[in-house]
Amino acid sequence: MDPAAAPDFAQLTDRARAWLDGPEAARIVAGGDGGAYAVDFAQRRLAVGLERYADLFRRLGFVDGSPGLDIGSGAGHWALAYAALNGAADGIDSHTDFVAIANGVAHAVGYGDRIQCRVGDAARLAAPDGAYGAAWCHSVLMYVDAEAALLQANRVLRPGGRLYVGYTGLGQRLALLAPPTDPRTRSANLVIALNQGLFRLGLGRTKGGRVRAQTRAELEKLAGLAGFEVVARPNLQDASGPPGGPETTIDMLLERVASPADIGAKLQGDAAALE
Repeated sequence: MDPAAAPDFAQLTDRARAWLDGPEAARIVAGGDGGAYAVDFAQRRLAVGLERYADLFRRLGFVDGSPGLDIGSGAGHWALAYAALNGAADGIDSHTDFVAIANGVAHAVGYGDRIQCRVGDAARLAAPDGAYGAAWCHSVLMYVDAEAALLQANRVLRPGGRLYVGYTGLGQRLALLAPPTDPRTRSANLVIALNQGLFRLGLGRTKGGRVRAQTRAELEKLAGLAGFEVVARPNLQDASGPPGGPETTIDMLLERVASPADIGAKLQGDAAALE
């Protein structure tokens, strides 16, 4: 971008935070069903400042002006930073409160025509094929069908398009079992951690069993089957675990190198060659 036209991220952050202190956000809190949590989450993310997310995009090379997709857009903070650098971003999230916050904040900072967030499912994206040059999926794949979500990301990216994935690993779940973590959070993460053992032993599911804590190797294998190639392991996640144990957080930068149809044809050809 032309430095003279560079966005003022401090000003954008202040405007977004002001909206969160206003009447529209208060109505989301009063509406119940997770509204208070969503607004609190948004306040904590924006307290970090949008410059933080803009810096992540710069380090990833997501600055070529391509339209971008935020898969699991939450409070819209990643989408705001991306749109400021590149012009436009879309977002999808399964929670209506987060979608309302993301769109409300976008309008508050003057980006209402540059950001569109909608209620959606990472495993069933509504966008047309090849609509985006970049996409990102931060703290989402643990809660959805990761294989289906990666295939959908491949579909909506252009050839050569890139996807940044941030993932909470088993190490983070284990780290949250110890004080000063509050008892409710410890209990939730204990269920998730125990379920991973049951899942790997083929012993079924417990409450909360849909949440996964796959390893880096497992995620990279899924990405390969979905037509992606790992081009970097940038280590830009929020936390890093101690050496020697399960990874606390995992991130990877993927490039779309083949379509799912290409992958399927290759697998069929390989199978035929073995007959």
